Amino acid sequence: MAAKGVQTFNRYRPAMVFFYIMAGGMSALFGLRVSIGGSPITPEIYGHWVYSIPAVTWIIAQASLTALASLAIIRGWRKIAGGLSVVLTMFFSMFTAMAISGGAEGTILVAGSLFHGAIPSFVIAMICFGWPQDE
Repeated sequence: MAAKGVQTFNRYRPAMVFFYIMAGGMSALFGLRVSIGGSPITPEIYGHWVYSIPAVTWIIAQASLTALASLAIIRGWRKIAGGLSVVLTMFFSMFTAMAISGGAEGTILVAGSLFHGAIPSFVIAMICFGWPQDE
């Protein structure tokens, strides 16, 4: 008998990989924008806390974490993928909290980080750790 949650993990594996590849692609496109024309980060849109950290830091963190999570899911390393998904949940939640507390005016940015980043990463972590259990 297989470990709990393996069938669920295998069922959703393509969607999880696609999600993290797209999240990494967003950071790659943001990195391209920074490299050709400076950072589009302004304190008015992102808040003072997010603005105080260089754009390259955000790019490297998101790109590397999403690439590692994608690789772990592709290889079937459920616990590693789950751990990376927890870290990504914390990363997106931290970004959201920093933007809100720093006075960000970009509501789409805050909603996108929370609803496109943190919540799906949490769900992926739960799937990787074996929830919901297979019947």
